Amino acid sequence: MKILKKVLKEANESVEKVIVKSIGENNQEFDFPEAITLGLFEDMVKKIESMILLIENKQDASIDTIARSVMENYVYLKVLLSDNNELLAQSYFVSKKYKEFKLYEMIKMPGKKGNEIRRLLDNPNIDEMDNEANILNEDDLKEKYPDVFNKRFINQKWYNIDGKTKNFEQLCKKQGLQAEYEIMYKLLSNEVHSMDALKRWEFEENQVHMVYSNKGLTMHIHMVGLFLLETIRRLYEFYGLKEDLNTFNTLIRVNYLISKKYK
Repeated sequence: MKILKKVLKEANESVEKVIVKSIGENNQEFDFPEAITLGLFEDMVKKIESMILLIENKQDASIDTIARSVMENYVYLKVLLSDNNELLAQSYFVSKKYKEFKLYEMIKMPGKKGNEIRRLLDNPNIDEMDNEANILNEDDLKEKYPDVFNKRFINQKWYNIDGKTKNFEQLCKKQGLQAEYEIMYKLLSNEVHSMDALKRWEFEENQVHMVYSNKGLTMHIHMVGLFLLETIRRLYEFYGLKEDLNTFNTLIRVNYLISKKYK
């Protein structure tokens, strides 16, 4: 946990370093490719902070869900921090806006189903929604982002710009993360899909006990720490922060040696 916290401390300083040293000093415009890339990184960091807080307070119920989401962030950032950054960021943005549009359509739909959805949302004022919502429909998106639609259809995954990456498993395989997907992601998915109900119970002869335990979280801590460490390195490499990368690598080596010595 100590090394994870050291990496997390660096992560909390990374976005500012990128903005000031790379984007600012090179007089680059902070556009939505940077906003999406750094936003996903910040989201990853906040999830890990939440996970640490839960572990330290002996609340393990959502750890698998958070760790799974951290892995998704890691894979997505590995994809984004590449030569196709701008196109992939556009594709990610299109995907998010299209989901917003489909949700907006669902809220406004007439009939019984629409009424039930609006009732669940405390009956929002549709006219006010129309005036206030910044919704881009399918035609708007195709007009604004033609490069994305030259690569994929609107209902395909945002990362499927090669036409061969239809799901997260294929994306992991393409990124050389097949083992991580098979061992980590599938295992963590049991919690997300509520498929491991028995892990909360301990059975003995004629007795049943509820289990509250933070044991067995070593894999989670190691996994998210490794994902965060590699993402920081990739972030510094992508934005040309060689000095910060070297300093970070040295910090990790020193802390690793110290932890081994006093283990």
